[in-house]
Amino acid sequence: MRMFLAADLGAYGAFLGTWLLLKGWLPASDSAAIAFAGMYAAHLSICAARLWWTRVFRPDLHTIAAWLAGFALVAGASAIFWEQA
Repeated sequence: MRMFLAADLGAYGAFLGTWLLLKGWLPASDSAAIAFAGMYAAHLSICAARLWWTRVFRPDLHTIAAWLAGFALVAGASAIFWEQA
């Protein structure tokens, strides 16, 4: 339960930090959208690091490559169609 709380607090901190960093350059809605993506990335990173550290989950190179390819596709599509939303 402590790990869940730590991951959530870390993710919320990432959201707040990203939003505060971007709100001066982008509209508030765009800053919030990017901050949500950063929040989920932070949560994933914290949880993945914990699972790796405890040796519960150790993905092989093919799994990591597939995840990174999917991430690149989603990020690329988001960047291409950002102004249409």
